[in-house]
Amino acid sequence: MDLTQRGVLAVQTRVQERINRILAAEPRLRLDDVSWFGGRMDLPRAGEPWTLTLSRGGQQESVELTPGEVDAFMAGDPREVVSQKVRRALDAAQLKG
Repeated sequence: MDLTQRGVLAVQTRVQERINRILAAEPRLRLDDVSWFGGRMDLPRAGEPWTLTLSRGGQQESVELTPGEVDAFMAGDPREVVSQKVRRALDAAQLKG
């Protein structure tokens, strides 16, 4: 796992691309904001979970991703669970929002 600023940005960009694809495929889904690490600006530490918060209508739904899940996602592993977790969080945000 690349925990440099460039590496973290690469993960965030790929996850955002996945979110955008889900939203484009399902027009009923809406999202106001995406934030990482509880809004902190510092980089994650080795072994630390990656927290992604999706916001809609003032409500928030958080997803916690393990470093292993992030690695599998970035490697394109067909069994990766990041996409599933993000999808569930998007669905849950719709129910709250």
